[in-house]
Amino acid sequence: MRFWTILKIAVVLGGTVILVMAGLVAGTDVNAYKRQISAAIEAETGRKIVFGGDIVLSLGSTTTLTINDVQLANIDGGSGPDMLRVDEATAVVDAWRLRRGEVVIQRLILRGADVRIDIDKQGRTNFDFGRGESAPAGKNHFATSNGKSRGALLQHLGDIDIYDTKVTVRDGRTGQTQKLSLQRLNLGEADRESLIRIAARGRLDAGGKVRSFDLEGRAGRLADLVVRDGPYPVEVRGVVDGVELAAAGTIADPFAATGLSLHVDLSAKELKPFESLLGVELPPIGPARLAATLTGTSEIFLLSDLSFELADSRLTGDLLIDLSKPELDLEGNLAATWLDLGPWLTSESEMAPRHPARLLNDDRIDFAALIDFNGRLSLKAEALVASDLLFRDVALTFDFKDGQLKVSPAEARFDARTIDGTLRVDARAHPPATALQLSSREADIGRLLARIFDDEFVHGIGGMDLAINGRGWTLAEIVGSSSGHLRVLMEGGEVKTGSLDLLVGGLSELLPGLGSGNAGWTAINCVAGDFDLQGGVATSRVALLDSEVLRLVGKGQIDLSHDTLEFYVSPSAKSVTLNVAVPVNLTGPLEDPSITPDELSILARIGGLVGAVIFPPAALLSLGSLGSHDNPCLEAVQAAEVPAPPEEPADFSGQPEADLPPEAGGESSERLIDAVKQLLPLRDHDE
Repeated sequence: MRFWTILKIAVVLGGTVILVMAGLVAGTDVNAYKRQISAAIEAETGRKIVFGGDIVLSLGSTTTLTINDVQLANIDGGSGPDMLRVDEATAVVDAWRLRRGEVVIQRLILRGADVRIDIDKQGRTNFDFGRGESAPAGKNHFATSNGKSRGALLQHLGDIDIYDTKVTVRDGRTGQTQKLSLQRLNLGEADRESLIRIAARGRLDAGGKVRSFDLEGRAGRLADLVVRDGPYPVEVRGVVDGVELAAAGTIADPFAATGLSLHVDLSAKELKPFESLLGVELPPIGPARLAATLTGTSEIFLLSDLSFELADSRLTGDLLIDLSKPELDLEGNLAATWLDLGPWLTSESEMAPRHPARLLNDDRIDFAALIDFNGRLSLKAEALVASDLLFRDVALTFDFKDGQLKVSPAEARFDARTIDGTLRVDARAHPPATALQLSSREADIGRLLARIFDDEFVHGIGGMDLAINGRGWTLAEIVGSSSGHLRVLMEGGEVKTGSLDLLVGGLSELLPGLGSGNAGWTAINCVAGDFDLQGGVATSRVALLDSEVLRLVGKGQIDLSHDTLEFYVSPSAKSVTLNVAVPVNLTGPLEDPSITPDELSILARIGGLVGAVIFPPAALLSLGSLGSHDNPCLEAVQAAEVPAPPEEPADFSGQPEADLPPEAGGESSERLIDAVKQLLPLRDHDE
């Protein structure tokens, strides 16, 4: 319901009283002139009018006229037989000027009105009155903007007070019906600036969404609404459904709500109250404030010089909004100094079941919001927070269409390193489908792994290539069902020293020559990883860490849908001064796996039964695009062999226990398990 339609209703209701006043010029017995008055109104509006009650006239220096039970017929095919019913209409007029044939209404009071506004498929309304043949052409019953009358009947209209009025709007173009319950509408006399005072309070039911409002302000005279010699001035402030509103400017056509040119300022303690205004679900965060210059119509408008503040986030730019379609349509260019997407990425909806604590984020993502949007937005942010990750120098382009989201290009810097990618989401799929691709030739690998595992165990910069295509309501579900790959190639860096010292005895003696300069860390040559994702299971094609004294090679699987792993890690010493390293098996939950020595490999190595596992040739090509071709790990991938468990263990039954190598004993195994726990980002049972 447009606010200016309410003003038009007031004019029409007042017109009924105004034409009755015409009968007073001829005499004082107004009821005797009901037929003539009805004929005059019918000639003016083209509609039949019925006065069910008497017209009560009280004469004096001011004359009071009261009309009861007024019914104005609707157009053929309207939503009801009457377009207007009024229980009581009272006008206070200037009696002296009335005797001179001039109608000066000091106050007009309407109570208990029931109004029906019907809009056909061509946009015409039942309030578009036609003139009868008896009505003189060119006459205007309102004063012009300069105060002079045109064939003047009404010289002045003062205060208008409307109480307990119902307005129903049926739109044949959309098939929608809106219902307005107006507790009060007060229109005061014009001030020195020729602006009238406005106060309105009520509720609007639009498609089942009820909005309450309490507004006051100033606007141009009612005469200016009819004459339209220029833009209609407006100043309004108040509360709409919990949103504080202030607007000032002009409207070219107030009845059609077109030609808007307003400065608007909206604010609320949280974002939720904006839901009824925009028709979309919003997270309960705040405070929120929007200030902009609004131009256009009530359905399609441009917000320029926009400033939107939400909690610690702030957006600026231009935004074109189209409310004429079932889905909210947005087009714009936005910029932000700080933007936190966390509240927008999660939802309290019970659409998806809760899961126990997961390694990856298990908060529900609000995919439903995508169904409510169409359009294209570009965003540049100096700092952006998403899933507890801080990105800087962000450049994103969002395309929304029928519940599908495409983010491309997507560029950002994470820990001062550039990352590129694309994102596609289909929110209409059940469960929603997500495809993510990220790549960087200079990612901070150590920081990324620390974010995932909540612990640091390696430092270094390298290339990264991630592709995930999965379904689910949370990040954990999406990754746990995904296909794709993860490839990492890091040259240089460092790893925890204590862990390597326990894995390979004698490393501490070499620390003066191998240390990275960072206490507790040892320099490494490279790290390489190539994992294939299928059904949420990551299978290694390459898993390699290389240093001057040690090489770690792994093989196995990580089940991301259940947060478990089955992995075989084989350390091999590269220095004769170091003790023999022991292979291990890692199995069980990712947060707390079982770590045991691989006894078959130990026995096979001691017995001289050494197998070989060759990295697949395709892995060399995949990793080669992430770094320089002289990366030590690329050379190792090309030629690396890892000890593999033999089909039959060596037989040491005839050998005395004292002759068994110390690595096979319990003490060495315990030291090994302690070492792996320090090397890998694992949580203790007590945590």
